[in-house]
Amino acid sequence: MVEPFGALMVMMDPPAADESEFHDWYDIEHVPERAAIENFLSVERFVCLDGWPKYMACYDLKHPNVLKEDAYLAISGDKFSPWSKRIISQIHGWTRMEGIQIYPGNLLLNSSGKCVRLLCFKINLKIKVSDNELIEKVRIFTDEIKSILQFRIFNQTNDDNQYYVIVELGSPIGISDLPWMKLNLPNGSIDLANIYSRYWRRS
Repeated sequence: MVEPFGALMVMMDPPAADESEFHDWYDIEHVPERAAIENFLSVERFVCLDGWPKYMACYDLKHPNVLKEDAYLAISGDKFSPWSKRIISQIHGWTRMEGIQIYPGNLLLNSSGKCVRLLCFKINLKIKVSDNELIEKVRIFTDEIKSILQFRIFNQTNDDNQYYVIVELGSPIGISDLPWMKLNLPNGSIDLANIYSRYWRRS
């Protein structure tokens, strides 16, 4: 059996004093450092159109334990560069999610996507719900969405009842009307339903 991909998602608001330097740091140092790691399969940044925090970075990983490997540990945590430490100390709304792709398992971010809807929700562990049941509920929900390219479901590795869904679309038209409230969760609660467009790196 092929091991499912892992994922890292980080959301944040830039320092109020200098958003320009925040982008310089992300584009010049932070993203290239991670993209150079062999088991980081894709790296993409997004800008929030509806919701908060303002920016999100998505990293597809060959497997969830990539974040425990030496190559990543050498550039993270107490090994952050001085520039990273200074910028990170000034950002707001830092939210970090590590997950395993439970559906479809080994799908990368679609390079043709224009926008994404990110849903985060919790499931009551007292009610047993199989991954297949959860996948079917999300599939019914996404069947109503026009211009959908794909959707992926992740289970947080440090919280078994926390999930997130990334719905990728080829067009931003009508994205604000996505019927996320119709997602019939089994005694669950939606904590976040943000809309993002791709961030285009400055030359």
